Amino acid sequence: KKTNIATNVPSYSKVAATPKSPAVCPPVAVCCVAAAACEFQIPTGAQGFQYIYIPCSHKMQHKEVCNHLHCLGVDTSHILDISFPACSVLGLLVHDQFASNICELLEKVQVKILDNFDPTSPEHLADPKFETCTDSELANHAHMIHLQRCCCALVHMKYTLVSPVLCSFVSFGWM
Repeated sequence: KKTNIATNVPSYSKVAATPKSPAVCPPVAVCCVAAAACEFQIPTGAQGFQYIYIPCSHKMQHKEVCNHLHCLGVDTSHILDISFPACSVLGLLVHDQFASNICELLEKVQVKILDNFDPTSPEHLADPKFETCTDSELANHAHMIHLQRCCCALVHMKYTLVSPVLCSFVSFGWM
């Protein structure tokens, strides 16, 4: 005696005829809504990018830097690049509108902001191969090293940010 296995399977016409429940979208996070709304606003406030230089005890991996900054209350999604321009110095590339907020958070936890730090200064060249160079050669090497650092930052950046960040670098005289 043969048994029909497909007796409980509804036909295609019955499945197609049943009304579908409306799709329910998951709730959207408030920060996502705010970020999306910003895309359709007229730009206000400072427009540009800057490096915030802070001291660091040793060279760290980028993930370590982000973890430490997150623990200090810094929104690391606002940091576009992390660089180490000199011994014991850490550079954070941020949009001008976020710079004051980040500086306030860092100063609140006694992290000193290095306001007068010049990443193109020859005094930051610690490589012994530069010992015999003249002052003008040192300045040229320091500028070229910083130029390479800027190019590396641009290469690893989201493509929509490359042009405005490049414009900021040009305005600083770095490129």
